[in-house]
Amino acid sequence: MPAADRFATLLEPLKVRLARSPLPAWTNEAVQALLSLLPVRWREGIEGDEQKLCVLRRDDHLELIAATRRGDQVLGPLPLHDAGVLQAAHARLEAAAVPVWLLLPASQVLRRTLSLPAAAEPRLREVLAFELDRQTPFSADQVSYSGPGAVA
Repeated sequence: MPAADRFATLLEPLKVRLARSPLPAWTNEAVQALLSLLPVRWREGIEGDEQKLCVLRRDDHLELIAATRRGDQVLGPLPLHDAGVLQAAHARLEAAAVPVWLLLPASQVLRRTLSLPAAAEPRLREVLAFELDRQTPFSADQVSYSGPGAVA
């Protein structure tokens, strides 16, 4: 096992303890309180404007939604039957380097609830990776996992 992996394994229990403590919430509240004292233009410059493009499939088109901290803006439909339009949109998205999120209805998403013993807590990331590999058709690096006690 490489030294970096061993070090990460040793840090895992500390990460879990920190995540369960009130410190992250307190720190976030303190930072938000300090930011609220700044003028709006300064605050926007510090926070930046995280952008992502959300894609939602409708019957015969994709609905494009630009999501930012300031709110969502519907950009309009993208027809699925026109391959040229789809290829051009794909090329522009790659050039823009904006994260793209595909929104799916809950009925089309694979969800599993895992109940793990408390003994799994120190090695939670390894246990979850094993269970994801065992119970889903995906590897751990292809999946987002979170929930009570999970370290995502």
